[in-house]
Amino acid sequence: MYVVRLTRKAQKGYDSLFPVDYRKKVNELLIVLETNIRPAKLYDMIQLAGNTYRVRLGRIRVQYNIFEEDKVVLVYKIGLRDDSTYKP
Repeated sequence: MYVVRLTRKAQKGYDSLFPVDYRKKVNELLIVLETNIRPAKLYDMIQLAGNTYRVRLGRIRVQYNIFEEDKVVLVYKIGLRDDSTYKP
């Protein structure tokens, strides 16, 4: 079982999601990540580099890192797909 944590930036992205239905989709993903850190069969996901992944939920993008030795999934970006989505 993994612990899912959000960075401050990811939390801001989550809080700004509108309509609220988008938050429900992200909540479902975060629950899945607790037990399945690479849910490729359930979601459209790709590996960006090393242990960094991106999941597409319609217009929403969720990017996270996996720290297997600490059993932590660190979500560092949540946002709607636009020109700034993939900028650090």
